[in-house]
Amino acid sequence: MTCIRKVLLLLVVIVLLSLVSREAMAAPKIEFETMVHDYGKVDQKTKNPYTFKFKNVGDEPLEIKKVKPSCGCTAALISKKILEPGESGEIEVTFHSGNFKKDIRKTIYVETNEAMTVSGDNILGEDGKPIRVHKLFLKAYVNPSKGDQAKLKKERELHMKMSKEKAYVDARNSSETGATKLTMQKDDSPIKVEVYPKSMHLGKIAMNRDYKLLIKVRSKNSERLTSIKKVETYIQFIGVMINRLSVSGNQPGEIEITVNVKSPGTLKRGILYIHINGLDEPIEFPVSWETG
Repeated sequence: MTCIRKVLLLLVVIVLLSLVSREAMAAPKIEFETMVHDYGKVDQKTKNPYTFKFKNVGDEPLEIKKVKPSCGCTAALISKKILEPGESGEIEVTFHSGNFKKDIRKTIYVETNEAMTVSGDNILGEDGKPIRVHKLFLKAYVNPSKGDQAKLKKERELHMKMSKEKAYVDARNSSETGATKLTMQKDDSPIKVEVYPKSMHLGKIAMNRDYKLLIKVRSKNSERLTSIKKVETYIQFIGVMINRLSVSGNQPGEIEITVNVKSPGTLKRGILYIHINGLDEPIEFPVSWETG
C-alpha cells in the first residue's frame, strides 16, 4: 500500500507541475497575415485604404493597447481591442497622399500586452517602462501633379548637367599659337550636407498638445544636387513629414516634425535618422523634451 500511495502522490505532483508549467507558459501572441502593404502607384490628394488582418495564436487574451501611425497623413482604426485565443481582428488604415511625391514609406505602431519574449520591438513607453510594439509598413509611389512633374524634370536636368563632365575655359594668351586652351574637369566631389539646427531640446512641454518644428537640410556643395530619401524614428509620439525632398545649394530640404506627449514623465530623448541620397550613413538628429 505504501508503494501505491507513493506512486499516486508522484502522479499528483507531476500533474500539478504540468498545470503550473502550462499556466506559466500561457501567453497572448499576435500573428499578422502580412506586415507590409505596397499600394503601388497612387495619385496625389487621394484616400487609400487597406486592412491589416491578424490573429491571437497564443493561449491568453490579446489586448491591443494602442495603434499609432507615424504621421498625421495616415489614419488607423482597430476592429476590436481584446481578442480571445484563436480570435481574429483587423486594423483598417488609410493613407492620405496629399501633396506627397514619388516613393513614400509610412509606419504604424501596434502596442500589445504580449510578453517580452515574442517577436517585435522592445521600446520605452511614455512611463519609461519597456513595451511590446509591432511595426506595420505602408509603401506607395505618389504620382506627381503636372506642375510637380515639370519641377522634377528641371531638377533632373540640373542634376544631369552638374553630374556630367563640364568644360571651363582657361583663357591663356599663347605667344606661340594664340589659341584658347580647354580643360575638362569632372564633378566628382563628395556630397556634403548639414542639418540645421544640429539638435532640438523643447524644454518643458504640455500634455496632449502638438509642437510642430522645422528641420532644414542644406547642401555644402553649391553645385551638387541631392535629396532626402527618408526619415526614420522609433519614438512613438513623434510624427514626421518631409515638406521638401530636394536639397541644393540655394534651396534646403525641409522636414517637419510634430511632438505630442500623452502622459507626464521625466526628461525624454530620442533620435531621428535622416537618410540622404548619396550618403551611406544616415544623419542622426537628437530630440529631447521634459514633461511635468
